[in-house]
Amino acid sequence: MTTNRIRYNYAFLQEFCKDNNVTLSKDYSNENVNRKTIIEGKCCVNDCSDIFIKSFNTLCINKNFGCLTHSEKIKRDRINIKTMELYGVANVSQSDIIKKKKEETCMKNYGVSSGFLQDGVREKTNIALKADCVKEKRKKN
Repeated sequence: MTTNRIRYNYAFLQEFCKDNNVTLSKDYSNENVNRKTIIEGKCCVNDCSDIFIKSFNTLCINKNFGCLTHSEKIKRDRINIKTMELYGVANVSQSDIIKKKKEETCMKNYGVSSGFLQDGVREKTNIALKADCVKEKRKKN
C-alpha cells in the first residue's frame, strides 16, 4: 500500500497558492522550500492589509490564510459551521444528547445531576467569587 507523499518544494508552493488564491508577500524562488519554511502572505480577508506568517506545513493542513487578527475568527467560524452540521446547534453544550451525557456522567461519578450541586464545589465557587469581589474593591481604592 503506497500513499502519495507531498513534496514540499517551490513548485508545490506555487500550485498551492494558485489553487487557494493565496498572495505571497515574499519571493521564494531562490529559497530551499520545505515543510518547515515560514511562508508570508497577504491576509485572505478583503479589507485587511496585514500579512500571515505560518509554516508551509501548517498552511497545507489548516488552510487558514488569515492574519493574526482574522485567523481566530476564521477558526471559530469553521468550528461553528461544523458543530451546526453535526449537532444542529451553535454550541455542543446546547445539544440535548450532550446535556444528557453530562448529567449521566455527573450522576455516575458524583451522585448529583450537576457538578454545581455538590457542596464542596458550591463552597469553593462562593470563596472564589468573594475573593474576586475583594480584588475589585481593592482596585477601585
